[in-house]
Amino acid sequence: MSRPLIVRVLDSNRRLRPKRNHEIKEKQCPFEMQGTELGLAGLCSDENEQKAGLKVGSKINLVVGLFLFTSVSWANPLTDIYQFSNPAHQKILNNPTKPVSKLPDKKIDELINTMHEAMVANAGGGISANQIGQPLQIFLIGSPPMISSRTPSDVFINPRITKVSEGRSCFWHGCLSYKGEKFGRVASWNSVTIEALNPQGTKFVRELNGLDAIVAQHEFRHLLGGGYHDHAKEFNDEKSLMRLMLQGKLRMLEPCDNKAPFILEGYSVGETIEEYSRRKDEK
Repeated sequence: MSRPLIVRVLDSNRRLRPKRNHEIKEKQCPFEMQGTELGLAGLCSDENEQKAGLKVGSKINLVVGLFLFTSVSWANPLTDIYQFSNPAHQKILNNPTKPVSKLPDKKIDELINTMHEAMVANAGGGISANQIGQPLQIFLIGSPPMISSRTPSDVFINPRITKVSEGRSCFWHGCLSYKGEKFGRVASWNSVTIEALNPQGTKFVRELNGLDAIVAQHEFRHLLGGGYHDHAKEFNDEKSLMRLMLQGKLRMLEPCDNKAPFILEGYSVGETIEEYSRRKDEK
């Protein structure tokens, strides 16, 4: 998944705290980040962000902003990211991935390092193994590269979504494997709980909210096969999105109902990717 030009992903241990009354100025977002983390220009004056999971005093990990998920100018163009537009890449990108059978494994460690380097070089917020040509069930969620390219990514191997929120939000997605194409508006769950393995083969369970949840579902879609463009009904180029957001006519993130196009369409909560694949083949 491509990265906002200015982004801050707050991990599950961070909070946005309410500002004191004397600190709040007219039309100013009534939150400030603890610590020195980099943040987006917020749009939290609207109630939509609270409906999407931004609640006073709650543990969240998303600050909604004006900047689009796109590669920045200093991204390395030589890093090979598989593209949906390339016929030679489509088989790997459009089909379900295979589980990792052996952990720990030096080859998997090398693959994860390569994924991290490719994600950072392209200013990505996440990446899946099939995006660099390896059809395996691995995805990463990265830290903002403008903070530190050496910060380790969160690694999810053989992931399975075990629990989701009732609420959904619509977001304009871009993708490292869909470079130069239009952004698409699709829904995803506001929060997800994922069961996965780490590189040592130890099982863990992680609850993700806000932007982390959006990125995780974007990458999980890759592991199932395909991308946001297979499901979105509304598309916009980057310049149009930026203009519409600055004019207040469009929001990067907003609550939506179950009728909106869904990025994980066809997936049943609790099933493995192999189970999804078998069910898909039986149809």
